[in-house]
Amino acid sequence: GVIGFAGRPDDPRKNLALLFHALKKLLEQGEKVELRLTGKAPRSLAQLAEDLGISRHISWMGWMEADELPAFFQGLDVFVIPSSQEGLNIAGLQAMASGAPVVSTRCGGPQDYVIDGETGVLVSPDAEEMASVIAAITQDRERRDELGGNARRFVEDHYSHERFRETFAEAWQKTWGDQP
Repeated sequence: GVIGFAGRPDDPRKNLALLFHALKKLLEQGEKVELRLTGKAPRSLAQLAEDLGISRHISWMGWMEADELPAFFQGLDVFVIPSSQEGLNIAGLQAMASGAPVVSTRCGGPQDYVIDGETGVLVSPDAEEMASVIAAITQDRERRDELGGNARRFVEDHYSHERFRETFAEAWQKTWGDQP
């Protein structure tokens, strides 16, 4: 399966070491997986990948323009947010809008839209648990498609431009009493 991450790989809060350790566990279990990441490998992560013996299973895709990201997300079986601390995490929403289920640590913002077992799966910051959940999703195409479809619909229902306009109009009405 194809696992993905998009974000600033040099930000320690993104906790990519956790994802690398989960990838190692997946490979040890005989899973055929590839990890695709946006950006360029910071020296410390390149060294960690080398030390874990997983370098050849990692593809650094370089920096991507906004219009390139949908194709990146659509090529994934699962999008992972391994963060120790996170705000909204726009990339997670973009992945969901593209139909990719999300596996995320319980790190803040993503808990607002990664509905456990419905649009993705929430995990503790544990490589073994993360690997197990990723394997379960990548091995079961029907489950992956169900989670991905739910994820896409959730974003359309809660984060679309139309939904934003409705929410803004409601807030305006409550505050000023007339339409914007």
